Amino acid sequence: MQSTIETSEEKPKPSLYEKMRLKLDQVGILKAVKGILVGKPQDEAYFEDYQKLIIAATAEYQTPILFNMNFGHAYPRTVLPYGALASIDLDAATVTIEEPYFSR
Repeated sequence: MQSTIETSEEKPKPSLYEKMRLKLDQVGILKAVKGILVGKPQDEAYFEDYQKLIIAATAEYQTPILFNMNFGHAYPRTVLPYGALASIDLDAATVTIEEPYFSR
């Protein structure tokens, strides 16, 4: 399972972001994922703070993370289809959707 994390136009303060991150850890999400895609914060607000919190939270799991992606509330916006098979190349900083996700 791969996971995506993003903030919103509300630009939560790092203390609130940390509470949300703690909840993900408490319910076992951070331990279960094989990789995390982190969306670019709106206006890049608190980017470094968010990045430090995610890195610290996943250090024990050695989770691969790709930061600052343009999906969700960031501009330009890209849609990531839920449930589609995807490959993450951390060296090239790319995500490839491996299967069709639009049906007729």
